[in-house]
Amino acid sequence: MAINTPSTQTLNALRATADAGSFSAAAEQLGVTQGAVAQSVRQFEERLGFKLFERWARGLRPTPTCLNYLAEIEPALDRIAQATATLAEHDRTTTNQVTVSTTPSIASRWLIPKLSSFYLEHSDIVIAIDASEKLRRFTGPEAVDIAIRWGGTPSSDVNVTPILSNTIIAVASPSIAPKNPNETDALDGNPLINDGHRLWDRWAKNFAKKLPTKPLDFGQTNHAIDAAINGLGIALVPLVLVTELIENGQLVRALPKEFDLNTEIKFHLISKNHNSSPAVSTVRQWIIEQS
Repeated sequence: MAINTPSTQTLNALRATADAGSFSAAAEQLGVTQGAVAQSVRQFEERLGFKLFERWARGLRPTPTCLNYLAEIEPALDRIAQATATLAEHDRTTTNQVTVSTTPSIASRWLIPKLSSFYLEHSDIVIAIDASEKLRRFTGPEAVDIAIRWGGTPSSDVNVTPILSNTIIAVASPSIAPKNPNETDALDGNPLINDGHRLWDRWAKNFAKKLPTKPLDFGQTNHAIDAAINGLGIALVPLVLVTELIENGQLVRALPKEFDLNTEIKFHLISKNHNSSPAVSTVRQWIIEQS
């Protein structure tokens, strides 16, 4: 009996199930539902007229026949995936849209406020901002063109430029900050606020100071800054993200400059080493100039 060639969806479900050992783990790997994976595999087995997996108490195990089949088709699946990624990349490089991946705090506090000046000079380029803590790849259907990240040293296979100041400062709402701050009267009696990097302990060690209270933890720098604006305490955050808020009076320095913390953590501008479109190069250079 002739059997129609299965779809790549079915073949990917088959391969993922064999690798992961269960429908649920395969579904997580593929980013689909468990039912979709199970249905694809079972329908293929029904068309074949025999089982491709042995059901065990701890999951599924591919039969020798299944393993032989996968060995034959896997090179083709890999070629299809690579060709699709290349096709998507070609489409991206022939347009003037540039996708920039960065954290929500950098996007809202630093990048977005500067975009109006960019569009005055480059109305033909569209900057799409992917504001997420999740790291994105530079290849594939969901690839980004540029990333701005705060953290350790990225891998050597990308183009990396350190940008922005890595100075960390203590800020608070004018309603709770002393008019003439020093290291004692600002911290005593006010809650301390950490962002996800939890730098108050490092600050205390660096300046040999004892923290009066245990800091409140906020997962994102944006949330820590908003908490400080609303008078919940003194936040320790990157200077570049609060400069405008200090200039417009929403925040003030809670400690003098000699208590600014300079860390090895840096902001990096990251992009691919090669094949950048003119639009990507333009946006990259503009970000460097803004920093």
